[in-house]
Amino acid sequence: MFQFESEGMRKYLKDLAPDSFEDLIAMVSLYRPGPLAYIPAYIDRKYGREEIKYLTEDLEEILKKKKYKRRRNRRRKKKTRRGFEKNS
Repeated sequence: MFQFESEGMRKYLKDLAPDSFEDLIAMVSLYRPGPLAYIPAYIDRKYGREEIKYLTEDLEEILKKKKYKRRRNRRRKKKTRRGFEKNS
């Protein structure tokens, strides 16, 4: 958590408004002396204010973020008196 304590990081986190764990990973990765200059571009691309450019169409397919819906009706496993699990 210490990575998020600095004043500069807190400013960028407010601008980014992370809504996923991946956003936090990106901020930890970008908040370094070299890539620090790319943080505003990352934030602008996240919110569509700057166009994302891919080197090839193949990379575009691979790198586009896909959101998957969680399955709500998963079978729950319950423990029986003997400690074994069974599907319900």
